[in-house]
Amino acid sequence: MRWIIPLLLACTLVQSTAIPGLVTFNLRPDLALVLIVGWGSIRGWAEGLLAGLIGGLLRDMTSAAPFGVNALALGVLGLVAGLVMDRLARTSILLPVLAAVGGSVAGFFLSVLGLQAGGWIAGWEHVLIFEAIPSAVLTGLLMALAFPVFRAVGRRLAAEEAGIGLDL
Repeated sequence: MRWIIPLLLACTLVQSTAIPGLVTFNLRPDLALVLIVGWGSIRGWAEGLLAGLIGGLLRDMTSAAPFGVNALALGVLGLVAGLVMDRLARTSILLPVLAAVGGSVAGFFLSVLGLQAGGWIAGWEHVLIFEAIPSAVLTGLLMALAFPVFRAVGRRLAAEEAGIGLDL
């Protein structure tokens, strides 16, 4: 867990500063979500929830949304990723990719609900079709590239916890 927090901080900084200028039409992959879903799938629900809450709080610090909206959304997604993916991620690489796409869309809806609960008016229909779904597809592609790394890290951590030396 000690290295996931600096990675979440780096993802938050890149997501809020560099990516908006590089990607057009407000389409951008959710880097923190990829880390949270990947980490939850290899480490379980408790660490997925913790990574989601930390990533959400970091995102809340760079967002104009009411404080806590992103922490709630990413915390729930980290929890669900840990509960579901811990058992299913080992079956196919397609499942983590679908989890990232679904998690990105679910995170969008949780954010809209949080904004509306905070008294904001959120027109979400147009944004869902033209920004959230295409961004979710980009997030899924990024997960397809990143998940083999998460599997290798998971094997390494499991070997270390078992006391077995494993060279990658």
